[in-house]
Amino acid sequence: GTRKKADRAAAVEHAVARAGLQGMEQRLIRNLSKGYRQRVGIAAALLGTPKIIILDEPTAVLTPQEAERLFEILNNLKQDGKSLVFISHKLNEVMAISDRISVMRQGQYMGTVNKEETSPLDLTKRMIGREVFLNIDKAYSEAGDTILDG
Repeated sequence: GTRKKADRAAAVEHAVARAGLQGMEQRLIRNLSKGYRQRVGIAAALLGTPKIIILDEPTAVLTPQEAERLFEILNNLKQDGKSLVFISHKLNEVMAISDRISVMRQGQYMGTVNKEETSPLDLTKRMIGREVFLNIDKAYSEAGDTILDG
């Protein structure tokens, strides 16, 4: 009865707060940005009191500001004791959010490393399977005659 309803309301309130949705409770989901819609999904997941949350390319459709806010929320969830599986090709994000990083190449598990023991260059090598050169020296070129001037 009333006690269960109060417990559910408290659980929803907690999930809304953890997902950074305070003040948005009366808004229609269809009117929210993709970043806020994603937070609604996180809040819904939190209602099931999960121990593990899997996020597959969660920043793909987010603005840089939305991605930054998502990372704040994810760090809070980690502090709450939640385990996160963060799937991404964006190595700067992987390095920012991860404690341990598992690499897959063509559907095969290539191993797991601690973040402190790797780098984006090392991860790229593990993903591709060979040495990768991110800084390519380019020869200096002189500008020629102006062809188009507007």
